[in-house]
Amino acid sequence: MRRRHRRLLLATSLAILLGPLTSSAQPPVDPRAIPPILDPAFRHRKRAQLELSPHGGSYLGRSVGSSFLTGVRAHLHLSELLAVGASYDYSRLQSPSALATLPAARDLHSILAEASLANDLAMRVGKTLIALDLYLTLGLGALQIADEWKLAGVVGGGVKFYTRLSWLAVRIDLQSHIHPTPTGPGAQRVDVDLALTGGLSFFLPARPSTFER
Repeated sequence: MRRRHRRLLLATSLAILLGPLTSSAQPPVDPRAIPPILDPAFRHRKRAQLELSPHGGSYLGRSVGSSFLTGVRAHLHLSELLAVGASYDYSRLQSPSALATLPAARDLHSILAEASLANDLAMRVGKTLIALDLYLTLGLGALQIADEWKLAGVVGGGVKFYTRLSWLAVRIDLQSHIHPTPTGPGAQRVDVDLALTGGLSFFLPARPSTFER
């Protein structure tokens, strides 16, 4: 009888000790599962949206000098990956001595057709997860410099941070503007100017994610 009592006491003790451990055990995490922040149902749905983005920042070039840049772009998102649209930028020559041989105005105007490829990412700030896009931008159009319109291209990219408002995001762009610059009668050179800009993106129509509805 004593042996039975001891076995029963031992089994009861083990059950008491192991019970909380087994009850609190979590099911294994599937490494193939998509984190909610990267799940399309939780993210901003860009497809068939118009994105309007006013921006401003700095513009640096061999002929331009260190100047400012301001403008606006409009992109139509054909999918979560691809967007196409156009941009307009304005700046001013800050080093006219580089083009002293030309009786030129100091205003610069740029009109470009653009395509953008985006990739979904996420970033942790403290305990907060922020959805963002990392994207590549390619463009082709024309730049007016020294009172002449020249073929111009743009290669760059940036990052877009989505806010809790379904119609608003914050974006930062770093781009290279490639264009010929006239240096005298019948003479020109190819310049590569750098532009660093920040701005806001407004999405039309406003469309919350599936998770927010």
